[in-house]
Amino acid sequence: MIGSLAAFEIEHQDAALGIVLLREARRALGGHPPPIARAWLSSIEALGHASCGDQVAALAALGEAERAVAAGERHATPPWPWVFPFDYGKLAGYRASVMVRLGRGEDAVTSFTESLASARPSAKQRGVILTEIASARCQAGDLDEAFHLAGEALSIGLTYRSERIMHHVRVFRRNYSGPVTAKVREFDDRLRATLI
Repeated sequence: MIGSLAAFEIEHQDAALGIVLLREARRALGGHPPPIARAWLSSIEALGHASCGDQVAALAALGEAERAVAAGERHATPPWPWVFPFDYGKLAGYRASVMVRLGRGEDAVTSFTESLASARPSAKQRGVILTEIASARCQAGDLDEAFHLAGEALSIGLTYRSERIMHHVRVFRRNYSGPVTAKVREFDDRLRATLI
């Protein structure tokens, strides 16, 4: 539960608090947590450090997550309370989000491709992932594609009435400060209509 709270705080832009909560979660797990717990917590930690702009710590946490995923492959089923394994596909999704936060757009796109090839996300998770890919495309200078993807995420958020997706869409737009093209204006009009 502490790890989930840390992930929530990092996602909602209080990464420093999230990192503190992750330390507490690690203490609660003790000295020999299962590999899946290490992989998950290290992935969240990488996201937190990346959100704070600490590339060295973020990459170190990703390395720890990768070692934990490798160690976890020896277990046939994940231990309770995990229902699904934390595999390389999930790690690739976290790595992609970390790369977006570090401003490494091309690395993010590569990781998103790896992640999406290994797992079919739920519709809501797809909406969140689309905003992350949109951010990566923005960093790579492909504005039309970025705002097209963000528009798809907006549609999914509206369809499912998902506040989480809408939050990600608004953060994507808030972080963009480039030129206002026709595609950007079209997106802004759609986003504004959801607020009225």
